Amino acid sequence: MTECDCPICPLVKANTHVCDVIVQISDLGYNIMPDSAKQFHEQYYTLALIAKQQKTKINTSFSRYGTDHEYHIKRLTKDLYKVCFHTKPKEKDPLDMD
Repeated sequence: MTECDCPICPLVKANTHVCDVIVQISDLGYNIMPDSAKQFHEQYYTLALIAKQQKTKINTSFSRYGTDHEYHIKRLTKDLYKVCFHTKPKEKDPLDMD
């Protein structure tokens, strides 16, 4: 079985909780800030690109909710996007006797 290559799975697996990742998208590529977010730069870029492709207007957000995550991408300017991603806590099995 191969690893999933979607932008969501690696962030969920890492139990990601961020709301300060800035992605700058230009014709020449993209830039991620802060440096601490570079580990998942491709995932954050992909999420920002999805918001761009959805034609998110400046000062509005593109949001999605899953069973194990939620994310909000706010378009700050023509080429700047703010990424917020939160992994939801796993529900404990009520029959688990820990």
